Amino acid sequence: MVRSNYKSRSDFVTAVFDKYQFKMQTIACGILHDTHLSEDAVSEAMIKIIKNADMIDDIESRKCANFVYTITKNTALDFYRKRQKERENEIHTTSHETISDVSCELFEAKYGFGEEINFYISQLSQTDIDIIALKYGDDFSYKEIALILEQSEDSIRQRASRARKKLESIIQKGVSFDDR
Repeated sequence: MVRSNYKSRSDFVTAVFDKYQFKMQTIACGILHDTHLSEDAVSEAMIKIIKNADMIDDIESRKCANFVYTITKNTALDFYRKRQKERENEIHTTSHETISDVSCELFEAKYGFGEEINFYISQLSQTDIDIIALKYGDDFSYKEIALILEQSEDSIRQRASRARKKLESIIQKGVSFDDR
């Protein structure tokens, strides 16, 4: 539904939460593997979504879904990192778990690119995938992406440029899509 169909901003935000709550919880649980911590991450993600609710026009759009899912995923990853640091401090050893084990398929795996491009894109870092998906799949501005990923606009612009160059390099290396 379009924002103008709601009487107040709080009604609109409630509708966004009602629509995406289950998927947000699924994303957070997939990353954190802890129901209670996932609920905290979803709550924190909703706070970020509320602060940026003006960026949402239609809660039924894929752009809105990716906006919500990206914020949820990044918030859950922040919780994951914080939990890892706490564990390291308690044990005084370095954890061998990595965040790179988290699958980008936990949130909206299809960005409108073909299967071959998705194969090449999957070889990039998760942040580069997020930036490319949001910029070229959903037409977010660099400013909007910077808000979502909590980085500076210049940093996002630079990362996008580097990600495009990496992608060009991957494609030019001749790694055949058919040789998967």
